[in-house]
Amino acid sequence: MADKDLSLKEYLADAAVFADIFNLAFKRYHFVIDPKELRELDSVQVMATPLKQPIAREGGGKKTVGYRQRVHDVLKMMVLVEDGKQKEMLLSIEGQSKRSRFMPLRVWQYEDHTMAWAMKRRDMRKRNECPLPGMLNVVLYMLPGKWPGATRLSQLQQRPKGRIAMCMNDVKMNVLTVEEISRHDIDSFLSEIGVVANAIVYADNPRKLWRILGKSKKAQNLSVRTVGIINEYTNLGMEVKEEEERVNMCNAKEFWMKEGEKKGEKKGVKRGIKQGTQKGIDAMIASLQEMNITFEEIVRQLQKQFQLSHREAMRQVRKAMA
Repeated sequence: MADKDLSLKEYLADAAVFADIFNLAFKRYHFVIDPKELRELDSVQVMATPLKQPIAREGGGKKTVGYRQRVHDVLKMMVLVEDGKQKEMLLSIEGQSKRSRFMPLRVWQYEDHTMAWAMKRRDMRKRNECPLPGMLNVVLYMLPGKWPGATRLSQLQQRPKGRIAMCMNDVKMNVLTVEEISRHDIDSFLSEIGVVANAIVYADNPRKLWRILGKSKKAQNLSVRTVGIINEYTNLGMEVKEEEERVNMCNAKEFWMKEGEKKGEKKGVKRGIKQGTQKGIDAMIASLQEMNITFEEIVRQLQKQFQLSHREAMRQVRKAMA
């Protein structure tokens, strides 16, 4: 597994970060998590799968079952108290830094194996008194913009028209993006996830990033782990000294401004070349027209002089003659 993925899993495992993600993802449903109520669970579940063909064992006998691991990025448990009864809830987060077309199917598989694990766990107690726990899953998209893939299993399937489709099982995937997180007040979160989200969304716009973070108290006292995640998922390249335990992100203002100026200069140069090229094309067309050169010849000269396609050269001449 890549170091980047491991760093993200460790970061999401923090109780405050975990709670912030769930509280925002299900805000409209008034589902609120207190970090203190979260219990740690091993995110790795070993599942037994029957083998298609038995394998001979050394020393005699045959192996009929294989074992494989199903891994959640982060898996935790909390206990709700409703109507005087305790209800267990399994909560998981899957961090995604690229598009995964079949992500709803993966979520379904994760939940299926987790429920199988829960059934096995229940067998150790009194069956009648221990129903299966509920489960909620959130996919956290770590890139700017909207989630680019499907959010339901039905969007990946060929389904018949009519009411029969309503009888087919479907799986809804709950997605939260850093874009959505960045729209909320950074200091309203329990953790520093708001700083991370804004850094990812506005990494290529340092001036706007500074305007946002300059108003935040959390950005002035970041953990080294948060800075590490920002460096993993952006090009900001913040430096952390060995003796530092907390980092003031606002001190990176000068670095961001210089980076922004460099990018601005590059864009300006490209824009200047483009504008200069357009002026040259217009001047050449005007000059050739004064010499009564034919349309076809002007097009040919433009192609040769400015390395334009035939279609683009014709468009330029028609625009000049309009």
